[in-house]
Amino acid sequence: MKKIIVSILCFYQLTLLAQQKPMFTNFIFNEFYYNPAVAASKEHIDFRALYRNQWAGLKGAPQTMNLTGYGRLKKFPLGLGGNIFHDVTGPLRTTGFSVAAAYGIEFNNEGMLCGGISAGIIRYDLGNNFTI
Repeated sequence: MKKIIVSILCFYQLTLLAQQKPMFTNFIFNEFYYNPAVAASKEHIDFRALYRNQWAGLKGAPQTMNLTGYGRLKKFPLGLGGNIFHDVTGPLRTTGFSVAAAYGIEFNNEGMLCGGISAGIIRYDLGNNFTI
């Protein structure tokens, strides 16, 4: 039985990638994109749309589009959010989305400790029908 389990583990491949997101020049305008815990820290619903066209006019210049929405539930310190993005850098195109959940603990109205988790799907396309 142990040989079967070892054989399965040797041929089974699980790929996890962390923090493989496009870069923004002004990332401070969308803190939720990089930190899902922000969804529990704000008392309002927030929607943001960003577009970046760096080095406009040059062939293969980076372009990034992002749409984000997040907010905290009214009676609970639970925040939910989502994110859709598309990034073009030369021949590489990256498209994806993610959803996030966050929980916050308030400390006597003096501060808040928040933690969040995000999961999503990213598609890489290198052109010429070659997809990663």
